[in-house]
Order: sequence, then C-alpha cells, then structure tokens
Amino acid sequence: MNKNVFSHRTERFFPAGLIFGGAIMIFIGTGILIFKSVIGFVILLAGIAIVFLHYGVLIDVEARKFKEYWGFPGLKFGKWKHLPGIEYISLTKSRFSQQIGLRAANTTMRGILYKGNLRVDGRERILVIQSTDKDKVMTQLKHLAKKLDVKLLDCTEPERIWVDL
Repeated sequence: MNKNVFSHRTERFFPAGLIFGGAIMIFIGTGILIFKSVIGFVILLAGIAIVFLHYGVLIDVEARKFKEYWGFPGLKFGKWKHLPGIEYISLTKSRFSQQIGLRAANTTMRGILYKGNLRVDGRERILVIQSTDKDKVMTQLKHLAKKLDVKLLDCTEPERIWVDL
C-alpha cells in the first residue's frame, strides 16, 4: 500500500459475544461440511463473515481524500470522498461495558476506549482509530498529524492539552 495512505481498522462489524459464536460456527461448519456439504458450507461461510467483517478508514494524504469502509481481509468496500478542511485531530476516551452471556454463565467486560478523530467543519468528525491502548492510539495520531500538518489535541484528561509533534 502507498506510504501516503493511512489505513486502520476502526472496529469490528459484530460485537465480541457474536464473534465468539462465529468462531464456534466455523468449527461446527467445518465438521458438518464432511457429511452435509451445502449446510456445512453455509454455516462455515456465516461464521467466517461474523469473525472477519470490520469497519475501517483509509486516508490518502496526497490526494486529500478518504474512505470509510466495511471490509473483509483484503477487501474494502466504500466510496472515496474529498477530505474537507481539517481543523485538528483529537484524542478522546470513553468507558465501555459489554455483557457476554450464555445460559450458564455471564460476564461483563469493562474498560476504557481511546478514540482518534479528525475534526472537520465545526462539530463533524471522522473516526480514524480506536483502541484500549492509549500509547498505540497516540503514536498513530502523532504520525497522522505530521502527515496532514495539523495539531493534535489530547482530551483524555480534565485539562486538555495540545500535543507536541
């Protein structure tokens, strides 16, 4: 891929509990494939789609365009759009809580999710990266801010600060 294109998977298409179910479907579908090829193939294909579908963003720095896409490994579906004027890049954090449950057991995952957004046209934003690892997000955002020649605002603490690039 071109070194002037920023590419990142922003999130999965399905929630974690369903992805676990998709992995089980891959295992079951592979077993059924031996005896009932059509049914096994359908279950296997559905499981693969559940596990591997995702959202993401591509930003072509030179051409000043971006694409928000949904994809599968190696495939990215979406339309390229003109990249509007970027005011700055922001790093924010939010808490998340997700319940994963089966009949016999339930568990709740909790944590902090860090998001990097391009701030464009006033209040509009384009999500470019998110992760539970703040250092990973900050490193990617610094790199992108340098390429786009914009400022980076860290909004993860009560006192917002402009990050030195």
